[in-house]
This record gives sequence, structure tokens and C-alpha cells, in this order.
Amino acid sequence: MNARDYIAALGGNVTDRREAVEMSQRELARLSGVGRMNVRAIEAGQSDPRVGTLYRLARALGCSLSELMPTQIDEPPDSLDDIATAMAADELRRLED
Repeated sequence: MNARDYIAALGGNVTDRREAVEMSQRELARLSGVGRMNVRAIEAGQSDPRVGTLYRLARALGCSLSELMPTQIDEPPDSLDDIATAMAADELRRLED
């Protein structure tokens, strides 16, 4: 699983949990203190949230941080250097747009 796939799966898990507890993105943002646009970007797999952000989302959703993390890994994850490089490249592309 590469970094993009992991981030997309993480976002899907946040969405699934939010919908399971019948909460809107706006309500999740309010309860967690995370900006609504940030919640939207995380759920869309367009943002790689920090651990603190995920912790606040998990608390607002009434679950543990580990419940939001993707559990199925089909192949060994990329090295941290590869993940950081891919994320930096994505951020540069976003800033250039």
C-alpha cells in the first residue's frame, strides 16, 4: 500500500465512522475542533492529517485512533522516506495549482 492509498483508506474510514454515528461533516468539525474544509479534505483522501488531528476526530466520533487507521495492507508499506517524498511532491503540486 503506497502513501496515497493509505491516506485514501484513512479518509474512507473517517467517513464510514461519521456516517455510522449519523453525524454531518459540519458537526464533526464543530465537535472535534478541526476545520470543516479540513474534515472534507481528510475524508476525500486529499489531506494527510497529523496524529493530533486524527485523535480529535476519533474522540468526536466516539472511537479509538486505531479504529480509524486502515487495517488491510496488501504489501509492505513504503519507507518513511518514500512516503515523505510523495507527500512533499503532492504539496508542491497543490501549491503550484
